[in-house]
Amino acid sequence: MATVELFYRENGIVEGTIKGSTIKTIRFKREQQKELIEQIKQITGVYMLFSTDINNDDENKCVYIGKATELSKRLGQHDKNKEKDYWNETIVFTTTDNSFGDTEIRYLESRFVEIVKDAGRCICKNGNEPNIRKSK
Repeated sequence: MATVELFYRENGIVEGTIKGSTIKTIRFKREQQKELIEQIKQITGVYMLFSTDINNDDENKCVYIGKATELSKRLGQHDKNKEKDYWNETIVFTTTDNSFGDTEIRYLESRFVEIVKDAGRCICKNGNEPNIRKSK
């Protein structure tokens, strides 16, 4: 079984790693994005934009799931997009050595969309469905 290590910063940003792997995740509020620009600049990964605190049971909560070869640039585009003004929390999935390639991020994006839709706990705001075969 994998061990997940979580690091809580004083500013509320949470970073997680899986011990013995290069997988890394960062959870932060929308307004904290500028603090992370240098850390996620030119980093490839998958991200989730949440409409509300993910621990909240609000029935209107929604999520948008995307992928990017440069997370800081893509998240900046979302930040300026009036149609995606609903989000206030982000979770980024990447690697400590930036080793995700296009195949990995496409697969992760597709699986995350599939998992979110199957769980039915929030509205998935993705307009089109990522293209991989369903795994059942």
